[in-house]
Amino acid sequence: MQFPEPSPGPTQRFPNVQANRAKSYFDLFFTETVWEMLVGETNRYQVQEKIKKTEKHKGEWHEVTKPEMQAFVGILIIMGIARLPSFAQYWRQNVFTHICGITSVFSQEFYTNLAILPPSR
Repeated sequence: MQFPEPSPGPTQRFPNVQANRAKSYFDLFFTETVWEMLVGETNRYQVQEKIKKTEKHKGEWHEVTKPEMQAFVGILIIMGIARLPSFAQYWRQNVFTHICGITSVFSQEFYTNLAILPPSR
């Protein structure tokens, strides 16, 4: 197989692996520009959807901030690791499945509005 680049593969070297935490690697992908785009496009989409389908979006909405978007992505990661049978179980106060890292950050309603998910049944 021929690669167009002179040396395919990683283009950055991390000399001190011990000093680099997982967040440092995460930040290589989720740069300030990416966060700004996620926040801006989420807020723009919400405005567009509210105009198109006013009956669907009657819940309270405020523009999403960067810290809220970061928390949202963090919750998505947690949900990918700690899988539960249904979405609503992440907010139940069950001693065996309760994840305070989720329930202490967002209400189920706010998370559902942000994720554009149908209400839980």
